[in-house]
Amino acid sequence: MRKLFGFIAFGALATVLATPALAVTAPFTATLSITVGTFPPVTATAAGTGTTNASGGDASIPGSVFSAGAAAPISPALLNLIGGFAVCGQNLVAPTFNVSPPAVGAGTCSPNAAGTNSPVNYSGGMAVSSLLASAYLTGLVNTMGQAMAVATIPLSVVGQGGTTGFSAFGGLVAGTVTGNPWTVGALTQTGVLNGATTTLTASGFDNRDANGNGTLQIVTNVNADLGIGNLPAMGILTITYDAVIPEPGTALLLGSGILGLVVAGRRRMAR
Repeated sequence: MRKLFGFIAFGALATVLATPALAVTAPFTATLSITVGTFPPVTATAAGTGTTNASGGDASIPGSVFSAGAAAPISPALLNLIGGFAVCGQNLVAPTFNVSPPAVGAGTCSPNAAGTNSPVNYSGGMAVSSLLASAYLTGLVNTMGQAMAVATIPLSVVGQGGTTGFSAFGGLVAGTVTGNPWTVGALTQTGVLNGATTTLTASGFDNRDANGNGTLQIVTNVNADLGIGNLPAMGILTITYDAVIPEPGTALLLGSGILGLVVAGRRRMAR
């Protein structure tokens, strides 16, 4: 009987010391980058509190932690009409963008709200999270440094999956956007527009340790069929967790407590 209790005590202590960390709440920093065709990437950074686990385990970050908006020129102008591209808040109809200076087309979404994200819940190598924003193809910049949108392209399928439609030039041109969930794998997306082929590539990884510390990168690919060609798009979400690692003495103390309980039980049995 004493040997049995000894084995139980040793096993309990060993289990406590060897058990990997369970999912924990942890602070994170993150970067979201969306590249469409050959346009400059739209990038946003965020920080907050999410959950993490050992490499391969679940992870999450809350929604609305990103705020992204950007405008860029299209040169030469597409069809001699579409002179810019922007990403801003969703469900806006024909907004006017303040693009300044007009010569280079650098600007923001003002006066419109920037886009944001829904919660990200990573599990089994994949995650589903919508990008709550729209892409806008804009007309040529006027002398006031403004450009009116000629097409509103919802981006909610980015990182979510599925297909959504849109129209441009008052319904004269119809298109679709097809997106996929986030994955930790490697992706390639190709598009052809104005006779030029563009290929985008990205890959994910999970470099978290047994305590959930480290970096998780997930990627998604998107195809925008504009009716006159298609634009490839790629999203990269990089999340770095800084989980609190228990002191070695804490695990040892817990194991010692279990050992003490087992020994006390053995003494009672001996009486």
